[in-house]
Amino acid sequence: MTGNQAEALCIGQSPLQLLNLVEAAHHDRVRATYLMVCDSAVQQAGCVRLLKHLGVERAHVYSRTAWFRAMYPALLGMRAAQLRGKAHTVYFGTWTSWAAFLTNAVKAPRHVLVDDGQKTINLLRAPHLVGMTSRWYRRGPWSKDYVARAELYTYYDELAQACGRVARPNRWLHVRHALHGLVAAQDPLPARSILFLGTNVTTQHAGFEGALQRILDHAQGRPLVYWMHPADDGRYLDVLAKRLGFTVRSSEWPVELVFEQLWMPHRPEVWSFGTTATDVLQALHPDLVVSVHPLALDGFRNTTMAAAFAQIYEHYRQAPRVRWLA
Repeated sequence: MTGNQAEALCIGQSPLQLLNLVEAAHHDRVRATYLMVCDSAVQQAGCVRLLKHLGVERAHVYSRTAWFRAMYPALLGMRAAQLRGKAHTVYFGTWTSWAAFLTNAVKAPRHVLVDDGQKTINLLRAPHLVGMTSRWYRRGPWSKDYVARAELYTYYDELAQACGRVARPNRWLHVRHALHGLVAAQDPLPARSILFLGTNVTTQHAGFEGALQRILDHAQGRPLVYWMHPADDGRYLDVLAKRLGFTVRSSEWPVELVFEQLWMPHRPEVWSFGTTATDVLQALHPDLVVSVHPLALDGFRNTTMAAAFAQIYEHYRQAPRVRWLA
């Protein structure tokens, strides 16, 4: 890095957001400081591991504990003071309260939003689902007005442009190369098997087990490998796997980083109830076709999640490489 590089701040809360932040900062050739605030120990460990492997030195990783929630205005206020007037760009993957407070305090002239899967689709198609229509969020140090003005560095560049936003494509050219050979080897799946990509609905949908049984019926005896979402309930899935007859697998790395090893050798079919991980994978693999098996919207225990999945399913209905299996 040279001393003439522009300064930037990268804000996120998960390993996936971190990968997108690193990709965007590398693409723009900026000298970035990273600040990650994670909701779980698993996410925190994943971010620390990725920062190490990606060679990122200027980074601060926090856990969103009760102490952090109480003290972040003072803690992040000090960080903002160090960057104010220096950071030309804030790259962000989240606009939760602490992130909005920090972003507004830094007062950078440029803001770039990187993907957080479902939230990106909702921001573009249904902003009310992600808190962007609340009057409270347009006031004072927690204002989120900058989110509506930000350019996007995204897998959804065509959708963003169609919605009137400035957007550039993200295709993970840097992070995939940087992490090549570091990700633990994965056994490739046979061509006749099905790779089912999990999403965080194991405890959020009343009909989850029945829906999974219908998936297995549709598979007609073909081996099904359920790839766990980071927020999935692993014990519950192990019980279901024994009862219904499928295999559960997972990795310490985001599925986007191990997918090539799993899929490329024999190209098994890829199915899902609907996860935006498939959008990343299709951006990286232009010949990948995904089969979506939609869940009944009235089965969600949370109306906001039901509305979010309604938007995701609308997105998939218009996607060219998605098979819709109702």
